[in-house]
Amino acid sequence: MTTLSLPPDRPIAGIANGSTVRKRDPLADSVYADLYREVEQIRVEASSALANVRAYMREQRELAKRVKILEDEPVLARVDRCAVAAPDVFWRILDVTLKDLKAPRPLFFSTSRHKSVVLARGIVVLLARQRTYMSFPEIAKGIGRPCHSSVITSLQRLELRIKAGDDHFGEPITDIIARIERGLEEA
Repeated sequence: MTTLSLPPDRPIAGIANGSTVRKRDPLADSVYADLYREVEQIRVEASSALANVRAYMREQRELAKRVKILEDEPVLARVDRCAVAAPDVFWRILDVTLKDLKAPRPLFFSTSRHKSVVLARGIVVLLARQRTYMSFPEIAKGIGRPCHSSVITSLQRLELRIKAGDDHFGEPITDIIARIERGLEEA
């Protein structure tokens, strides 16, 4: 025979499955009260946690709105904002390379495939990897590329050209890189 103890606010009654209910046991009532307090405490904590999750979700929605605004801005505006986070060495590499190759800054940050611009991007990536601790995604962000894989490809193509002994308008690429490195040490 199963014995159940009901909470004080419930009437004592028989149960349909044949079990009987005895009068409340004071010990069972104290256990029930403890359990009720624990459940209430868990409910309050869960409610608080839910409020925190809702606040976090609101913050994330606001952040997503701000990011969407940033994505709608022109590429050069985003790149200028990146300058704050990127190391000074990277920007010095970029400036010296563009000056040496006479590549216009707006074309560098565009989708241009002009030989000088492509070479400038490759050299910036090569020197940034050699002289900074920047990752490929950070370099891609710094040069206005949408994805780090384009930066990796640019570096691989430049390395293949160096191994093949290619030149750029009659000057070996290794000489151009050496000249840019000298310019970096002077700057």
